[in-house]
Amino acid sequence: MNYTQNANPNATSSELDAKVIIKHRTLNSFQLQILKNLYCQTIIDSMDYKDMEQFVYQTLQEDFDKQNQMEMKEEIELSFDSETYRELLNSIGESEEEKNN
Repeated sequence: MNYTQNANPNATSSELDAKVIIKHRTLNSFQLQILKNLYCQTIIDSMDYKDMEQFVYQTLQEDFDKQNQMEMKEEIELSFDSETYRELLNSIGESEEEKNN
């Protein structure tokens, strides 16, 4: 079922007054960056702690999904240290390794 509506060809003055013409202005690169920054801030302001945590987690997962093991090793060691990388490897355990073989 599709809904369609045609404009009133005999519109009254009040109907015409109620219509707002929106002119979209073209932004330069600086103004576009300001718009992006403002929108980012608006999104962040609308999030609670759990929403923000979930967003960060998903963003990190998407980034890490593109990395192989060596890239992950470098990422972890640069962000933390080699000890953290070893600890994370040890926390995987043999049962996880067996699932993948």
